[in-house]
Amino acid sequence: MRQFKIAVLLILSITLLSSCSKDEATPDPLFTVSGTFDFQKATTIPDDAKVYAIWSVSEGDDYEYVYGEGTLNDDKSSYTISFDEVPPTNALNYNGLGVGIVVVTDGTVLAEGVIDDAIDPFDVLLGAATKQAIIYKTENAENARSIFPWLDRFSDGFKVGTGVPATDNETYDTFAPSSNSTIEVEINDFENLEFVNWT
Repeated sequence: MRQFKIAVLLILSITLLSSCSKDEATPDPLFTVSGTFDFQKATTIPDDAKVYAIWSVSEGDDYEYVYGEGTLNDDKSSYTISFDEVPPTNALNYNGLGVGIVVVTDGTVLAEGVIDDAIDPFDVLLGAATKQAIIYKTENAENARSIFPWLDRFSDGFKVGTGVPATDNETYDTFAPSSNSTIEVEINDFENLEFVNWT
């Protein structure tokens, strides 16, 4: 009987430890985006290459804000970026809209925050997403929606947006929700990258 009680206690201890481990597991990210590289020039991705999401802010003084760092797969043919938190307010347009561009650098490390003017994209970027972007919409996006009406196409939170060329009656391109969470990154010289002209 004593051995039986000891066995029961051991089973209960293992069960409790297993339960605690599950409770302390890393929570799933809020949003994950991934994709492959479209090589438009003959080059290779170096081992120390970095992947970032750079958020474009066009509100008074335009600037770029780094938020989100990704990882490359083993053969340097694709990437993944996960977001555990929503973008900082300084990465948003009119407190309602975030437009994040996935970029690959030559190994240059970009600190989170406003990009230093001393960093020249011609020198450090190996490529960037030109046809799609990460779109983030806040719950209270009235100001942003009044300036960018296409934002009504998106639900709150993170989403991938695909660029829609401007019509004859429009000045700027817009974005429409994508059906998946993949973004292709074009590997090319910076001067040859043609981005969605949304602002």
